[in-house]
Amino acid sequence: MLPVGDAPMLCFTPETRIATPRGEVRMRDLRVGHLVLCQGIGGAVQPIKWIGKVQAEIARHPRPERVRPILIKAGALEDGVPSRDLRVSPDHAILRGIVLVPARLLLNGVTILQEQDWPQITYYHLELPRHSVVIADGAPAESWLDDGRRSQFSNSGVTVRFVDFEGACASRGLTCFPVLRDERSTAPLRASLAARARDLGFQEVDEPDMRLRVGESVFKSQLAGPGRYVFRLNAEAATTAQRLGLSLTSRVSTETAAVGRQLGAAISGLMLRAGHASVSIGAGDPRLRSIRGLGAPEAPPPGVRGGLRRWIEGIVRLPPTLLAGLPRLFSAQGNVPVLEIEVFLAEQDPFWLPAEAGPPAAPKKRRTRNTKLAAAAAPMAPPIMLRAGALDPDDNPFNVVTLPSATGIALAEREDAERAG
Repeated sequence: MLPVGDAPMLCFTPETRIATPRGEVRMRDLRVGHLVLCQGIGGAVQPIKWIGKVQAEIARHPRPERVRPILIKAGALEDGVPSRDLRVSPDHAILRGIVLVPARLLLNGVTILQEQDWPQITYYHLELPRHSVVIADGAPAESWLDDGRRSQFSNSGVTVRFVDFEGACASRGLTCFPVLRDERSTAPLRASLAARARDLGFQEVDEPDMRLRVGESVFKSQLAGPGRYVFRLNAEAATTAQRLGLSLTSRVSTETAAVGRQLGAAISGLMLRAGHASVSIGAGDPRLRSIRGLGAPEAPPPGVRGGLRRWIEGIVRLPPTLLAGLPRLFSAQGNVPVLEIEVFLAEQDPFWLPAEAGPPAAPKKRRTRNTKLAAAAAPMAPPIMLRAGALDPDDNPFNVVTLPSATGIALAEREDAERAG
């Protein structure tokens, strides 16, 4: 079991299917020496040099978002890419055009999202003779890049030190393609993926769909006014809440997905009421400082009204101590509400309304008799522009490059050939 720590990882999950000359093979069934299909300088086929295996205990991790798997749904990147749902670690880079982008910077909260319900997960590291791009569940994704610390891994379940893989990928001249590493440079990609999500049937709505879990019961919020949502609990649920605490969730905010943060609603405060007693808790209240699943207080962006706000980060765990100022016993019986929990939301952009379960269909195409007119009418994804030296003089030796979405590997291979001489 991999102990807790703070390090990004570049890994596949056991069921990921990797393309080989003999067809797709599950990651857990691959062995050293097997050949895999590649894209990049190392050639179209490379033998596996090493396979590492680690098990991360997400529930104990001090920053679980660094190890929770990223789910890239089938067809999320483009038609048939991935060919099925793909799960990778947050820092595992996906090839988009001629740049590698960590999966966490592609999040849009609906077709590419971070899954919250993994207490632990097993990851595999696939190393080739040269850092390259393999085809994982039909999508181009990087192989692992060794930085000399391979010995710290264990493939036999022995506890090992949580190593930091990010230093390897940061090494200049080692990656097979330039790597985008920040929210600003990847914003056009997320805008393109969000546009594709809309084409696939995902919608944006103003309703956050907040839900409160008390024990095994789930309560939906009721709108009490602009930005005010109320949960009303009966005596049984209220008693359970005072004993076990509460859990709060919401839909994913499109505002945060646009900058690579998969967060829910932005909370400006809470009000807890039982009978004539009440407890008011603002976003800056120190009682919220150690609440798991609730971000640190932050000021709203320029032009947005309101004071401090805190973002829901997956599932917010409200401990029983927050109810300490309310009566301990509830005499009312049945379904008569005895406890109200009012949540105040800060001003924010809409939320994603998830589509029905199942792989998304291909975007609908406009019907027209003239195919040239159809091509002209088709919405174009925001281009990605890379100028010479924009990333790093060594990382990006290209001149201005404009990519509508996936321009194809041909351009990347041509650039590789030029660099290789």
